[in-house]
Amino acid sequence: MPDKAVLRRCTREELDLIRSEVLCHSSGGLVGLDVLCAGAPGSGCVEVLAVHPSASAEALGGGRPPFLAGVHAARICGGRVEPLMGLLSALWGSIDRGYLIVDERAEAVFLYGRDVLPRGVIRRSPSPCGTYAVLNRRREPLGWARRRGRVYANLVDAGWYLRSGLRGRGRPLCLITAQDSANTASRARPIHAPT
Repeated sequence: MPDKAVLRRCTREELDLIRSEVLCHSSGGLVGLDVLCAGAPGSGCVEVLAVHPSASAEALGGGRPPFLAGVHAARICGGRVEPLMGLLSALWGSIDRGYLIVDERAEAVFLYGRDVLPRGVIRRSPSPCGTYAVLNRRREPLGWARRRGRVYANLVDAGWYLRSGLRGRGRPLCLITAQDSANTASRARPIHAPT
C-alpha cells in the first residue's frame, strides 16, 4: 500500500466495482466482512481491504489512525478490479461460480507462477467478469487466473507468498496503528474473523 494512504470508507463507485467482482464468484458475497479503501478516489490505484466489522468501526472511529486493517483483498486501478489472495481467502467456502478446479499437476505448475492449460482443468464454472478463482480438487484456493486464448493466465497465486520470502503465516486479521512499535505484527491486537 502507498505510504500516505488514508484508510476510509469506499466510494459508491468503488463499492459497485468490488461488489461486481465478488458476485462473479460468490452469490453470497463477503459475509460478515466490511470493505474499506485506502488511497484518494480517482487518483492512481486504490487498495481494498476486507475488514471485520469491529475493526472497521475502530479504524474509522477516530483516535489513532491505522495504516493497516483486515486483509488486502483487491486493488482498483483505472476502474478495473485486480483481485488478490486476500479476496480469495475471504470467499473461501462460498465460491459457487467463476472458478476452475484443476488436477494435481496443474496445481503444482500454477503454484510456481505458470498458467493453467486446458488439459489441467477438471471443472470450469463460467465467469461473467473474466477472472477465475483457481481451486484444487479439495476446493482449496490456489489463486486467480484470466482466460487468454486457450490458456488461463496466472494473475496471482498462493505460491507467490512463499517465493517472495515473506514470513508470518497463520496470524489472525489485525488492526495495526502507526503508533505501534517497529515490530508491529507481534504487537498488534488480533481481530478474529467470524468462522
